[in-house]
Amino acid sequence: MAPKSSRSSYSEASNARLIPSKKPGVATLISDAKKEIMAVMAQSPRDPVRKLGGPASCAAKMMLAKMDVKNGKIAVESQDDAQRMVDSTKDELLNAGVVAALILSIMYGSAYAESAAMYELNEIVGPWTLRDYSVLTSMCANFVSVCAAFITVYVSSTMYTQISFWMPSLEAQLWYVGNSQTAASSVALSKNMTIYASLITLALEVAVTGTYLDVVGFAPIIALFFASLVTNCTLKPNCKNYLVYKLHVLTDELMNA
Repeated sequence: MAPKSSRSSYSEASNARLIPSKKPGVATLISDAKKEIMAVMAQSPRDPVRKLGGPASCAAKMMLAKMDVKNGKIAVESQDDAQRMVDSTKDELLNAGVVAALILSIMYGSAYAESAAMYELNEIVGPWTLRDYSVLTSMCANFVSVCAAFITVYVSSTMYTQISFWMPSLEAQLWYVGNSQTAASSVALSKNMTIYASLITLALEVAVTGTYLDVVGFAPIIALFFASLVTNCTLKPNCKNYLVYKLHVLTDELMNA
């Protein structure tokens, strides 16, 4: 039988291995956000929003920098902002998952129908025609859409579950949200890829006449392109300018705190 001192030493050594050397916490997250904003603004960059990771990441870090922590917990006056940040992230994940699931329910069935087209392309002996290349491109776009939709649904549902059920407190949820900005941006990117790929598939499947009437099949993706162009040329610059203004205001508040 091992002496009591030996058992206690073994227990302490085991606990030391289980406890991480750098304890994760919302206090560190908030402090790092404040330091990063101060460092970026001190360099006076032309585009501080880009330096902070883009509009979404910049806004998240600004929200974190405005919060206060007392005794390892979010201060009472900051709890509403923290809950709003967690809820907005969950809403975005839910929205991306629903959009991708709806598109997947349509594109998944058509992916099976592509097997006949694949067999026909494989049996072509002579040179390929423009229609053959169109069919191949349509197949590729279809499978890209299905893959992106699967990724969006899986990642968004996994992150939603982890935030809601794996994180036992508001502090833990905020810590998760603050450290998952890259994954959240990837979900938004894969959702957009799902939409674009599905519209390309639709256009190529409809364009079968070889005449100017085939342009009608590209109408949805053309409309989406112009809608994206308008938002990127109007709303996005205005949002970035407002974020830059708020960054200067926040920097002054942090320096005077």
